[in-house]
This record gives sequence, structure tokens and C-alpha cells, in this order.
Amino acid sequence: MPEGKRKLEELNLMDNFLFGTMVTHPDYGEPFSRYLLRLVLNREVGKLKVIPQYLIYGSDINWHGAILDAYLEEEEGGEATIYDCDHAV
Repeated sequence: MPEGKRKLEELNLMDNFLFGTMVTHPDYGEPFSRYLLRLVLNREVGKLKVIPQYLIYGSDINWHGAILDAYLEEEEGGEATIYDCDHAV
């Protein structure tokens, strides 16, 4: 195996590649994100809008922005709840 490469079995959700692949997958991204939130929040989570690599700009040139690994927006009863699904590496 080439240097720097790992087998899939060696990866976990702290790995940028695996996390990004799961969140952006067209079929599994939304259910995967909903499952993670359900585990963290200990409640059922409704339908999610998943936007990977979401960039938030600072309000002016003196303020820093942020890059979120995934921006999750839960739509429930006409109101949206937003989650920053970011992880450390």
C-alpha cells in the first residue's frame, strides 16, 4: 500500500475523507447526518438539508469567517434549526 494511504477499515469519522464522503453521498448523506444528530441530541431529527463545506464570510474585512464541514438545517413546523457538523482532526 502506498505511503500515507490507509485501508477503509482503519478510518473513522474523525477522518476528513470518510466524513466528507458520507455527508456528501447522494443516497446516504442525509440519513447518515440525521443518524449522527439523533445520537448526539438523543432525540429524533426531522428531514435535513445538508450542505457540505459551507463557507460563512465575516461581516467585514476585520472579522474572520468559518468553513463548516457540513451545514445541516432541520426543517420542522416552518422553523429551521441549524447545526454545524464540524469535527476535529
